[in-house]
Amino acid sequence: SLQTASIGSGVEELANNTFSYCDALENVTLSDTIHTVGSSAFAYCSSLQAIVLPDSVRVIGDNAFSRCVLLSQITIPAGVESIGEYAFYDCDALTGIVLPDSVTTLGSRAFQNCDALTYAVLSDNLEAVNAYTFYECVKLETVDFGSSITEIGEHAFYHCYQLTDLVFPDSLSTIGRYAFCYCPNVQKNITFGKGLTRIGENAFSNCNIRYMEFTGDAPAITENCFGEDNFVAF
Repeated sequence: SLQTASIGSGVEELANNTFSYCDALENVTLSDTIHTVGSSAFAYCSSLQAIVLPDSVRVIGDNAFSRCVLLSQITIPAGVESIGEYAFYDCDALTGIVLPDSVTTLGSRAFQNCDALTYAVLSDNLEAVNAYTFYECVKLETVDFGSSITEIGEHAFYHCYQLTDLVFPDSLSTIGRYAFCYCPNVQKNITFGKGLTRIGENAFSNCNIRYMEFTGDAPAITENCFGEDNFVAF
């Protein structure tokens, strides 16, 4: 079984499924000419614990590291612009993620079910946290949303049980349905920025919020967006 792999100089794209299901692969060296890590390139590499992406990488494809259950360390290089859907899905050992300001696209479910993830720092140039991005990241405690987020998609942080601190930038305009549902440790007081215009259905249901402050005009509020049991002051 393949345990070690080295990609030589001159290779610009790691093709789709290159190492998919190489469940004994532990060590990979990538050349500094690679700009694309293709879809499912390392999917189901269940022995891979760490990887160094070269600064040349611009695109991380869909499912690129999906179900790399032992992957605990990865640095997203400055220069990466796009991270695909399910890119790090079910990476159970990944403890934190920092997205450089070059990242402008983050696919839905990119970090879904990352059970050990405790913190996430998002790019200052990222405008959307798409649907299910951090769904059931049960140990996620803190998120830095950056300064450009305009939308948090549906179920984006659903079942993030340990999430406590929510500081929203003024750029945020829309929070989708069930976005923070079942986040029981969310802090009791939350202040929203000036740009908020809509909070979706059940966005904060089953949270422990007791007070919210809107620094701009009150947004459109949909059915049970704070749940049935929360008392909310404006």
